[in-house]
Amino acid sequence: MTYILFALIVIQIVLFLVGGWYLKRHLEKIQESLGALDAMRFMPDQLQDLAKEVDSLEISEIRSRLDDLYVALTRVEDLAATQNQTISDSNASGEQLVRAMVVRHLLAQNFRDVVLQSSLEDFDGGPGELSVLAKRDGAQYSGTIKIDNNEIVSQNLDPNFTSFP
Repeated sequence: MTYILFALIVIQIVLFLVGGWYLKRHLEKIQESLGALDAMRFMPDQLQDLAKEVDSLEISEIRSRLDDLYVALTRVEDLAATQNQTISDSNASGEQLVRAMVVRHLLAQNFRDVVLQSSLEDFDGGPGELSVLAKRDGAQYSGTIKIDNNEIVSQNLDPNFTSFP
C-alpha cells in the first residue's frame, strides 16, 4: 500500500512539473508576442507631443484665412469673367453689359459662383428677366432678376431648401 501511495505522489509531482513547464512555455510565447508591442508604451507621449504641435499651429486661424482668400479669389474670377467692362462703356456688347451688371450686383450682396442660366444673345437692354444661380453662406440660391433700361429693377432669389429638419 505504501508503494501505491508513493507512486501516486510521484505521479502527482510529475504532473505538477509537466503542467508548470507547459504554463511557463505558454507564458514565454505570450511574452514574445507582447514584446513586439513594446514600442507602443511610448505612444501616449508621442500623441501628446503631436497634440501640442497641432494646437500651436492655430488651425482655426489658418482655416479662416484660407476661407477669406477663397472668397477674394472667386470675386476676382467673377469680375474677370465680366471682362472688366463698365455699364457706361459704349463699345461693350449688351450681353457683356448685362453679365457685368448682374454679377457685380450679386457680388455686392455676398453671393458667389454666379451663373446666368438665361440666354443673353438677344438681350438689347430693354425690359427682361434673367434666371440666375448663385451661392451665399454655403447655400445655393436660384431665382430671377428683372432688368429694365440697363438697370436692375428687382431680384427674387430664394434658397433651394425649404427648411432644415
